[in-house]
Order: sequence, then C-alpha cells, then structure tokens
Amino acid sequence: MYLAEKALVKSHATPYKITSN
Repeated sequence: MYLAEKALVKSHATPYKITSN
C-alpha cells in the first residue's frame, strides 16, 4: 500500500490498477 501511495504521486492512473489488483 505504501508503494501505491508513491505511485499515485508519480502516476494518477497506475495506482488505480494496483488497487484493483
């Protein structure tokens, strides 16, 4: 989840896929 937050700052589309997974 921590990585997802960092990804959210870098990309606003990648985190969405990570959360769905």
